[in-house]
Amino acid sequence: MKVCVITRSNKGNNPNDFFDVKSLKKSSLKSNHEFFMVNPEDLVFSYIDNKLNIDILGGGNILDFDIYIIRISLIVYPERKNSDSALITEYLLGNGKTVLNISNSFRSKTRNKMYDFMILSQSNIPLIPSIYLDSNDIDNIEYYISKNNFKYPLILKSIKGLQGRNLFKVENFEEIKKIISKNSHISFMIQEYYKILHDLRVIVLDGKILGAMEKIPKEGDFRGNISQGASGKNFELDKDLSDLVKRTYYADGTEFIGIDIAITDRGTFVLEVNRGLGFEGFSKYLDIEVSDHIIKYLENKFNNQ
Repeated sequence: MKVCVITRSNKGNNPNDFFDVKSLKKSSLKSNHEFFMVNPEDLVFSYIDNKLNIDILGGGNILDFDIYIIRISLIVYPERKNSDSALITEYLLGNGKTVLNISNSFRSKTRNKMYDFMILSQSNIPLIPSIYLDSNDIDNIEYYISKNNFKYPLILKSIKGLQGRNLFKVENFEEIKKIISKNSHISFMIQEYYKILHDLRVIVLDGKILGAMEKIPKEGDFRGNISQGASGKNFELDKDLSDLVKRTYYADGTEFIGIDIAITDRGTFVLEVNRGLGFEGFSKYLDIEVSDHIIKYLENKFNNQ
């Protein structure tokens, strides 16, 4: 089969150098599949004779492959049509192709942390109290912090989120104002700060828990992001945690996700759900090759559709 990863970089780096892309390539070749990486910025959309067609610059067509893994972020150039994962996904599905994380592709433009909270709360998933309003509305931010009895320190994080960046722990309102004034282009949400006893990332594919990793922040940092220097170790889930993971997975409705869970001094909470997750930490610290599971799952999906 021909495996196609559709992805690009938000940092200007070559996506071929990403761990996840290299890992998926390795797993594809190991299973005797061909592997291709397509940058959505190299796609040409045409509507001729009442029919949509998507070509690839330099030759070829987007329908030339068998199974597709779409990892397109909308953080950079969200107005670009060829970065629209929903359009690409629907076109592929309409032509009988096998695609990973279909539901996320269709909902990607509306997805942010508050949207996720709304979806998860409908299934009574425990979530940390949070506030979101226009980040430039300083007076009302202060009012709602007081109204909801939030006590400092607080967490200030981007509504979109990106590997631990734009995530701050603040001790007073003056710090909030300084951060917002320096980052006026970012929409922030505010959360109560809970002392985290265990910071977990759990990866689930097709309802199966592939593994759970406890993230250990580097010294002097409260963030448990592997991309920000944290390390990891295996964590054994008990029945209650496994049940929470499964409930969160089915509430979200996406095939392949990473679920972040915080066991805190005030209870256990789901922090967020990640659908474009990286899995380098699972390979490095848990010796779990997530890409092998992804390729095998897509093989079965392709053969049984």
